[in-house]
Amino acid sequence: MAASGQPGKFAFFSADQATEVESVTAQILPTDETPGAREAGSVYFIDRALTTFDKDRQSVYKQGLVSLQAKVSQLFPGASKFSALTSTQQIQVLKAIESTPFFTAVRANPAYQTSASSSNPEGIVGITLAYRISTRWVARVSWDRITTRDDNDSDIVLAGFGYQF
Repeated sequence: MAASGQPGKFAFFSADQATEVESVTAQILPTDETPGAREAGSVYFIDRALTTFDKDRQSVYKQGLVSLQAKVSQLFPGASKFSALTSTQQIQVLKAIESTPFFTAVRANPAYQTSASSSNPEGIVGITLAYRISTRWVARVSWDRITTRDDNDSDIVLAGFGYQF
């Protein structure tokens, strides 16, 4: 979500592709009594990553989304898309593709990555600081922590400079 509360725009994904990726991420880190991948906006992070520092994975996502739809059609004839399936059906599809490069790429997404032994996320907190160096240059640092009930917390730190064209 954009800071205004309105949905953000996607640079890499179409709206339909973003819905599918968001549904996959929501199964990897589901919402329960604590926020999950959907609330963390992980689809926006993945979209941004694929147009900046993770461009080399674009083909993995493009082909992966095609393969995801093919697996949905194979397992559930007549189903229109992954996001329209029930949670149980989605998990069945994900188990069928869990060894694919696409699933590996989505699962490795640092927007919600936790320790492999950590299956109980307790919360996600974060802060972003930005400083305008000049009219065209901006420096930004973001820190996020995923806290868990089993003391396998993960910290994510992103830093960089941006130039406005």
